[in-house]
Amino acid sequence: MELRAAARTDAELKGALEETERVLHDRIIAQYTSLFGEDIANRPRFPMALDMTLKLMLGAAMSRLMHG
Repeated sequence: MELRAAARTDAELKGALEETERVLHDRIIAQYTSLFGEDIANRPRFPMALDMTLKLMLGAAMSRLMHG
């Protein structure tokens, strides 16, 4: 959470964080594609559903940090 906040005003950190998160996101997509199989992963809404799920999980984790 602190890195994301700091990246708002630090261009170098923002670039590094964006690249790291992009690589992590691609690896997560690949893992879930393997887990669910090509039939599910090739469905048009799969990337959106997975991305929404990941964002929901991140939001829940950040909420837990903030509110206990």
